[in-house]
Amino acid sequence: MCDRASCEAALDGRKEVVDAGAIEISSSATSFMVRSVAAPIRIADVDAKHPLLAVPNEILAEIFLQSIPSYPSCPPLRGLYSPTNLTRICQKWRALALATPRLWRAFSLESLFLEEDAQIAALETWLDRSGTCPLSIQIRIDPGDADLLDGCLEVIVLHQERWDHVDFVLTDKQMDFIKGPMPLLQSFTLRIDDTLIHYPPAECSDFPFSSPPHSRPFRCPACSSAKRVQSVNSTTS
Repeated sequence: MCDRASCEAALDGRKEVVDAGAIEISSSATSFMVRSVAAPIRIADVDAKHPLLAVPNEILAEIFLQSIPSYPSCPPLRGLYSPTNLTRICQKWRALALATPRLWRAFSLESLFLEEDAQIAALETWLDRSGTCPLSIQIRIDPGDADLLDGCLEVIVLHQERWDHVDFVLTDKQMDFIKGPMPLLQSFTLRIDDTLIHYPPAECSDFPFSSPPHSRPFRCPACSSAKRVQSVNSTTS
């Protein structure tokens, strides 16, 4: 019978082997995904005996999460590091990705080369896949693309009770969309024209809509602390 120190040393050694194996599998999965984005493959082309297809779903889901930016960072709807890539590898990966809401709990909206209706439909699908997860949302749509921005805001505000981290570039007029409670809000950043408004986590309880809804929409001048309103130029110089 081994003593306690010997047993602990043996367990530590096994843990290192397991951790190393997990890292190797994760690296292989990420590499596989990146290659598939660079050179799309068909489901029929995937070797049914590939070792990654034998990984248990629980572990594979965690590997998927490691292949996208760490929450609350926001992956794009399309392109490298978007979880949509995971749905194009094989049937097993697609089913698992669609059944993993945490893959879809963060996203960045930009002006894509899509018809307005198609981009809004993609946004609605993404939000449906996120289930009931708290959301991290970044909006980088050109404010000049007002119809697309308005359409996306109309969809996003339907889920504002799940807003966790938000970072929006809007016009003053589009602030009219934001009203109602945001009980999960941890950080809120707005860029309106040349003004930056940032509520860090410690101050989000002061945000006008993090508690019961108010009768009028939030406006920049309503900020009570001058420290929260700064010129974008001054913050980037």
